[in-house]
Amino acid sequence: MHNPKILILASLIALLAAGCASVSEPAAPSATSERSTPSSAAPTNGVDAGRYVNAEAGISLALPEGWTAAGPFSVAVGDTSYNLYVLGREPSLEGGPGASRLIVAADEKLSIDAFIASQCSTCPPVEITGSTVNGIPIQRAIIGGGGVPFQVEWIFLENDGRLVGLSIHDPQTLEPLMDVSATLLLE
Repeated sequence: MHNPKILILASLIALLAAGCASVSEPAAPSATSERSTPSSAAPTNGVDAGRYVNAEAGISLALPEGWTAAGPFSVAVGDTSYNLYVLGREPSLEGGPGASRLIVAADEKLSIDAFIASQCSTCPPVEITGSTVNGIPIQRAIIGGGGVPFQVEWIFLENDGRLVGLSIHDPQTLEPLMDVSATLLLE
């Protein structure tokens, strides 16, 4: 017999992962997401010296050792869309809440508020706060909570006419990997 609490929790997680967005198959592999040679930015504890470079977003990060990226996956939100990249040890579209993510959208077509609403329409109001990482102005938001049994932090920035969003966290605890976020560079 199945435990009803586990079935309800699994259903909630599946609903949140599905959100209000629809996802299409990944685009053909391209050079927009690749690991490159180490740069002058020194990685921190547990972070690989190689950098993940996403040309579409115009950023690079020093990811944890063994992490790679899958995507881009085109995600529709209302009358607009964005490209989704999933980051982790074995990234795929079905990564669930434990998967780290990167989104890239034309910023005039997708706002941070619209993206947040697409991720969780039943979550409590989300506070967006300003900050900087490596001198780059960013916005932070924690999405989830309320009836959703988890929360994840997102970092947003604008880069060359694009809205870039990152949720880089531990796949088991969902705690933000601040040492990875601290390696963010504009390319």
